[in-house]
Amino acid sequence: MRAFARDVRAAFASRGVIAGTYRFDHPVTVNTTGIYCPECLVAVTILTVNETVLYGRQRLIIAAINGTIKLHKL
Repeated sequence: MRAFARDVRAAFASRGVIAGTYRFDHPVTVNTTGIYCPECLVAVTILTVNETVLYGRQRLIIAAINGTIKLHKL
């Protein structure tokens, strides 16, 4: 989860795109106000386009578009 949060912040800061494979041992909630994992004690308050729950192994593209984060599952 921490690698995912780090990549989200990096994509946002660079206004770019990052692709990666992430393993979520606990459910991670993605909604319009940010990305949260209470069990992991990680929260990223950032505007996102998607609303979903990530769990298990996920291949994702993280894109920063117009000041928001958009996630694409591969």
